[in-house]
Amino acid sequence: MSNCHSDPRRHTRIPMSGDVQWRSGLGAGVAEILDVSACGVAVKVPLREAFQVGPSVALNMELGEGLEWSLTDEATVVHKMPENDGTCRIGVEFSARHPKGELNENAPSGKPV
Repeated sequence: MSNCHSDPRRHTRIPMSGDVQWRSGLGAGVAEILDVSACGVAVKVPLREAFQVGPSVALNMELGEGLEWSLTDEATVVHKMPENDGTCRIGVEFSARHPKGELNENAPSGKPV
């Protein structure tokens, strides 16, 4: 797993708004996107739904004109922070995996990972 969230400000966060469908284990619902970065995304869900979000989560958002953004179950929940407004902020880290054949510049051999 990468260490993208070891330093909360390692990557610039870009504010974003919109709804995203989430699925985790047997739970599912709609979350509000708060921001995105190179390593992850922050979303907000009703506090009563936060317990259903397990250690991994899938996210899916319609972008319009038939386009869709999807994040598979390989996304990891790195924190849950209850808010005073009855919601819970959830930090999700993108998978550190690379598609087969893509070079990882940090790999010691420089071979595909």
